[in-house]
Amino acid sequence: MGPVALFLMAAESIAAHKLRSSLVTLGILIGVTAVLANACMVEGFQDYFEQQMQALGSNFVTIRPATSIGLLGPQLEEGDLLERYLFDSVRRLPHVDYATASRTSYGTINYAGQEEDVVVIGAEPGYLEARNREMLLGEPLSPQDRFNAVVGHSVMSSAARRPALMSRFHLTITVDGTEVTNDFRVKGMVKDPEPGFGIGLIYIPIRTLDNMLGDEGYTDISLFAANTDDIDLVEEEAREMLDRVLRVPPETALGTTEEAAQFFGIPLPLAEEERGDYSITSQADVLSISKEISGMIQLALVAIAGISLLVGGIGIANVMLVTVAERTREIGVMKAVGAKNRQILLAFLFEAAVIGMLGGILGLVIAAAAAYTLIPLLFEVPGTLPIEWAAVAIGISLTISLLSGLYPAVRASAMEPVDALRTE
Repeated sequence: MGPVALFLMAAESIAAHKLRSSLVTLGILIGVTAVLANACMVEGFQDYFEQQMQALGSNFVTIRPATSIGLLGPQLEEGDLLERYLFDSVRRLPHVDYATASRTSYGTINYAGQEEDVVVIGAEPGYLEARNREMLLGEPLSPQDRFNAVVGHSVMSSAARRPALMSRFHLTITVDGTEVTNDFRVKGMVKDPEPGFGIGLIYIPIRTLDNMLGDEGYTDISLFAANTDDIDLVEEEAREMLDRVLRVPPETALGTTEEAAQFFGIPLPLAEEERGDYSITSQADVLSISKEISGMIQLALVAIAGISLLVGGIGIANVMLVTVAERTREIGVMKAVGAKNRQILLAFLFEAAVIGMLGGILGLVIAAAAAYTLIPLLFEVPGTLPIEWAAVAIGISLTISLLSGLYPAVRASAMEPVDALRTE
C-alpha cells in the first residue's frame, strides 16, 4: 500500500469515530498550543526588552555603587554614593565621547491639592538628551536651572490633574525623619521610559537634590562612546581609572564570589564586574543576562506545557488500542488476502501520525493567532512566533503520536490471520 492508500484508510477510520478522534486530537492540540503560546510570550517579552534597551543606545557603560540594585539604582546601604571626583576622573577619558550622571531618591509632590509619590532623579545637564528621553512639552533642564523640573508624563496621569507648563508644585523628601520641601516650576514634560516602573518620575537639577538631601554624590554615571566599536575601550579605560583612583588592589579587583556571580547556575556579567566600591556594566551585559534568564524561563514554561502533550500521547495510545480491538476481524481479512505484517504496522502508525499531525497543525494555528492578537493585547509586547519553536512543537507532536501508536500497531501486525478471523 502506498502513502495515499494509507492516508485514505487512516482518514476513513478517524471519520468513522468522530467524537473519539476529536477528543484525542484535542489533547495534542492543547499541548501544542500551550507550548507555542508560552514560547511566544517569553520571546515577545525578550524582543520588547531589547527594543527598549536599543532605544537607550548600545554605546554606553554605566557605573554604580557596588550596593545598588534595580534599574533606577536604589541603595542597599544608605549614603553609599559615587563621589563627584569619580565622575570628573572618567568623563575625560580618551574614548569617552560624552558623560552624564544622576542621583535617585524618592519623594512626594503636591500639586493643586493632590499628592503623589514619585521617584526623584537629580540629573546633570544633558542627562535627558543622553538618555534619549522624548520631550513632549517644554524644554529639558539646563545648567542655569535650580528650581525648575521636568516631569514624566505619568505623573498625575489624569488630564485634569496633570501639571501644566510653568505651573508650580511642592516636592517633599524625607531625610533622616525630617521632611524637606521646596517649590518647583514645571519646565517640561518627558515621556517615561518603558517598561514603566509603576511610579511617576520627576527630574530636577542634581545640585538642588544634593542640597535637599544634605550630601553630594551620584547613584549612576554613564559614559558614552562615539560608536559601538569603542564601547569595550571605554569600559576598560573606566575600570582602570576607577581602580587607580580608588586604590583597588589587583588581587581583590573582582570582588565577588563564585556563588554571588551566579543566578540559578547562570554567570551574571553584572556581578562579575563588581570591583571594590563600584560596579560597571554595558548594555551588552544587560542583554546577555536578559537572554539567558528568558531562555531558562522559556524552557521551564515549555516543560510544564509539555505535560499536556504527554497526556495527549496517552490518549492516542488508548484510542489506538481500542481501534485495534475493534478492527481485529478486518486485520484478519487483510492478512488473508496477502497483506504483510509491515503493511499492517504502517497502516496503524499512519493513523496515529495523522491524529498527531492534525492536533499539531490546529494547535499551531491557534498559537499563531494568539501570538499576534491576544498576547500583544494582554501584555503589550510585540507579537512573534519563533519558527524554530513551531517546528519543535510539530515535531514533538508527531513523535509522541508515533511512539504512542507503536505498541498498538505492533500488536495488530503480530496477529495470526486465523485467530483474527475467528474474532466476533
